[in-house]
Amino acid sequence: MWVPCDIREPDQVEAVVDAILERWGQLDIVINNAAGNFPAPIEALSYNGFKAIIDIDLRGTYNVTKAAFDRALKSNGGHIVNISAPFERMGVALQAHVAAAKTGVDSLTRTCAVEFGPHGIRVNAIAPGAIGGTEGMARVGSGDERDARCPLGYVGTPEDIANAVLFLCSPAAAYVSGQVICVDGGSSVGTVEIMPEALGR
Repeated sequence: MWVPCDIREPDQVEAVVDAILERWGQLDIVINNAAGNFPAPIEALSYNGFKAIIDIDLRGTYNVTKAAFDRALKSNGGHIVNISAPFERMGVALQAHVAAAKTGVDSLTRTCAVEFGPHGIRVNAIAPGAIGGTEGMARVGSGDERDARCPLGYVGTPEDIANAVLFLCSPAAAYVSGQVICVDGGSSVGTVEIMPEALGR
């Protein structure tokens, strides 16, 4: 079922949750995956541009999480997975707005895990690395350079992220909550600065 809404508007989000409950009777899994991004240095980033990303990435995640908790998850438990970004511990040029928003998402993830845990709700986040075939990658160019620098030697796929989400919502992750898991081929740990051929690539 597809229900269009603006996640910046709480009443629209609540209407989506109500539509789900009306059709299926309960809501079990919430994936907060909506995001906005446009590379911009701070000197060229307008006040409104910064606010726009905070509104979509951070406020949108909060709006969906709160509506789902209040209307459904609080009474029957469930899973929330937030799609974040690996910006919390490092500065990334041209991404001040996204880094601020996603760092807020990481903090929100941990707080929700603490508050929602007694209701049988696990809350985690995934911080994807470079993922091919996505709008984000299209905005920042090809993945050839990232292939060479990523410890695993390739750009990830949407399926890599989907599999991580599946794990976090499965019984295999029954004791995992409040975590921000990087799915990035090891790039958040370090990059391969030596010549790739020295590693046999």
